[in-house]
Amino acid sequence: MLQLTTNLNLTEARPLTILYDSQAPTFELPDYSTIQPTNASVTATIIASDAGTGISKLTVAPEDADKITVSPYTDGAFTVTVSENITTKLILSDELGNRVLVPISVSNIDRAAPSALASSNIVTKGARQDGVITVDVSDKNDTTVSFALIQDPADNHILTETDYALFQSSHSVEMQSSPVIINGEGNKQKTYTIDLKGLSGSYAIGVKAVDTAGNVTEKVFFDSKLDLVDAEASIVSVSANPATTNHCNG
Repeated sequence: MLQLTTNLNLTEARPLTILYDSQAPTFELPDYSTIQPTNASVTATIIASDAGTGISKLTVAPEDADKITVSPYTDGAFTVTVSENITTKLILSDELGNRVLVPISVSNIDRAAPSALASSNIVTKGARQDGVITVDVSDKNDTTVSFALIQDPADNHILTETDYALFQSSHSVEMQSSPVIINGEGNKQKTYTIDLKGLSGSYAIGVKAVDTAGNVTEKVFFDSKLDLVDAEASIVSVSANPATTNHCNG
């Protein structure tokens, strides 16, 4: 008698769930660390979410990689650091590759120091020589300007608080300034006219210009140094011989 033994392996049927996700992630517009002029990098927080497979990454275009860095997705947001002014789009993707473009724009980074240029003239009045110095200060942003007065300036002179105080306290210094204009380079320019009167010796003007982004220009205008002469009034000695009149009585 032939006995057959058959082993049957039965597999239990289970439902198969396929997740279909064709929706791109959602995001909030970037929240920038500052929109004021700055000479530092700007950070932007981008809140992002995906209801399907979850956020995967925020990608920077290769041509922008030297200007933008992206920190890992943490607590529902990306932190983006922008080192230069730029207007571009980042790519926000989920795990299945659904993506959306995220606009980002930074235009308030300014690392250029103010420009300060000077010219000078001697004004001769008899033996007296006064000086006039014209200083043009320009920058993309608003600028705060301080001036210094230096007597007998050396070529390597470093400006001190004493120099700035002398400019403010000297009765021989008069200054006028013009309204701000937009120059040919598109920058805000202001012109200062400084009169030096009643001084004797060699003098130069120094300047410290600070823009609203924090960039500083501090210099002495050695090329506009002036040799001044204060001719004081002098008393002229005059000798007079008295006239003698003889009266004759007749």
